[in-house]
Amino acid sequence: MMPSPLRLAMGLVLIALCFASPTHAAPPSSSARSEAAERFDRGLKLFEAEDNAGALAEFRRAHELSPHVVLLYNMGLVYAAMSRPVEAFDVLTQALRAPEGLSPAMKSRAQTVLTEQSARIARVRVVTRPEGARIEVDGIPAGKSPLTEPLRVASGTHVIGAVLEEHAPARKEVTVAGNQEATLELDLLATEGSRLAHLALKSNVPDAAVRVDSQKVATTPLAASLALTAGRHSVELSRPGYATLVQSIDLGPGATGELTFTLEVDPLQVRMSGAMLTLDLSEPDAVIFVDGKHVGPYKGTLKLPPGAHTVRVERDGFYPLERQLTLDATAQNRHALRLEPTPETRAAHESSVSFHRTWGWISTLSGVAVATGGGVFLAVNAGAKKDRQADLDKYYDASKNEVICDVASGDDPQMCNARYQAAQDAYDDTKAKDAIGYVGLGVGGALIVTGVVLLLTGEPAGKYDEPASGAVSVGLSPGGASLAYSGTF
Repeated sequence: MMPSPLRLAMGLVLIALCFASPTHAAPPSSSARSEAAERFDRGLKLFEAEDNAGALAEFRRAHELSPHVVLLYNMGLVYAAMSRPVEAFDVLTQALRAPEGLSPAMKSRAQTVLTEQSARIARVRVVTRPEGARIEVDGIPAGKSPLTEPLRVASGTHVIGAVLEEHAPARKEVTVAGNQEATLELDLLATEGSRLAHLALKSNVPDAAVRVDSQKVATTPLAASLALTAGRHSVELSRPGYATLVQSIDLGPGATGELTFTLEVDPLQVRMSGAMLTLDLSEPDAVIFVDGKHVGPYKGTLKLPPGAHTVRVERDGFYPLERQLTLDATAQNRHALRLEPTPETRAAHESSVSFHRTWGWISTLSGVAVATGGGVFLAVNAGAKKDRQADLDKYYDASKNEVICDVASGDDPQMCNARYQAAQDAYDDTKAKDAIGYVGLGVGGALIVTGVVLLLTGEPAGKYDEPASGAVSVGLSPGGASLAYSGTF
């Protein structure tokens, strides 16, 4: 379930968290604390399900409702897991300013991750001519020139842009390493009063490079529309593993246009450098969608383009499950996904469990009772047969194979034969009663087998129960991961 080193360990601590905060003039209401606790627990489950974005949203909302340093700690470490070092650094710095409520181990972990994340932050000093331009980083507004201090960005490659009305937008791609500071100068050319146009762009896959007139301007998904000069533009979307698409559009001054790109997988690229995805699904016969495209029933490992994907799992009787997964072509990408049953499925499951358990035990115990009765009957009847055999032995000499009759003493042979026949009939009647015992054993055995089969073939009672999440806090770094928190509601 945890394929990356960031998810190597998760410790469960069954202690509740106190969300009281010294930064509040008044303590949170009981309803706020209750909702915060629910959101925190939901965030833990989302984290365990590898939904970092969802977990972060729940932690942030919990902190808004009832601030606590442990929530800051968790948020900072989840930011680190999401490769967002700037946010991780800021939140962990805030947590360590007032670390009361953090255990010594958590303080040490926070400081370690803070140092690691700091080393991943680069700085870009942006100068625009003229000033007053809106600065964008990867299409997201980041300030207005002149900036009072350099932009802080994650180490790597970014598109830095400047947008100013009546000027052609200027954008440049820059690559910066951690702890490096770079200076970027952007000259915006006047467009003689022409208003800028805007382009909204939609794509079926994330992390696709967007190029306008051969210049990279952003990466999908775009947080906002692109500001462009009026006129005709060639827009290209490309991503490894997919066939590149190019579309053209004419934009008038002040106009807003929209383009939709549906990138198709390039089988040759995927065959040569694709990433393997293995899903451990809680339910069989599930149907898979990747980036909105129907793949079909999941039958085994999939080979997909490397990078980010939206994977959706559907199965009748269960709520659809959607996860954002990032695949590495050089690593094993294995993810465990647990489907949540609908109320109808859960009710049917509980009814089936009750049926198998109830009738399984009834059948088994009834079988034991019937078989025991049959055995007791055979034992009692064995004594009766022994007595009848003794009576029979009085009238029949087995060694001579003849009826005992002392004619010399006056015994009537006919009478002797009658006594013998009566003893034989009594013995045969008693022996025939064994069938009742054997029927009891047979019926009892059949009931026991039926009961055991019902018990063994029934679904486990807790199949759809939520796994115990307990109280967990998130400790993440390239060296490992842990989850723990402390306190009381």
